[in-house]
Amino acid sequence: MADCIQALITSNLLTALRTVTVLNGYNTDCGTVEEMRTIFSFPDSDPFTLVQLLPKDVSDDFQHTEDDFVRYEVFHFSGENDDRGSDPIQFASRNVAADFQKAIMTDRTRGGYAQNTEIETAGNGVFSDSSGNLIPCTYLQIKVQVLINADNPYELG
Repeated sequence: MADCIQALITSNLLTALRTVTVLNGYNTDCGTVEEMRTIFSFPDSDPFTLVQLLPKDVSDDFQHTEDDFVRYEVFHFSGENDDRGSDPIQFASRNVAADFQKAIMTDRTRGGYAQNTEIETAGNGVFSDSSGNLIPCTYLQIKVQVLINADNPYELG
């Protein structure tokens, strides 16, 4: 059986982020790109990028709402090196967010499985793994308006 629409959208996002390399004309090499796991530890490779599907509000799960057709994703990037001389690390962080935005917005329809993709916010933060290890990261949050049949997650809506 084919993957559900949500899985196809995630696959599209992972593929888009894997194109973010200096060889492809970006300022950033995003390194290892993978989906967030339930029990998570930082990859051994540096840099790395994690794709995290944010949980939806389940308080209205008994009825179909706009939340059924919107998903929020966050990309966490760690590994920016401050090798730009006197430029602050924020300069590199802005380039990371801009590179991710450029790659993601190349296909707003996520391979035909979404109506639109929008950038919600970007910034810097600290990320924690399941063991409590902390690491600074740059993040980009997007909103994807999906085209899923509310009664069958394997069909377009």
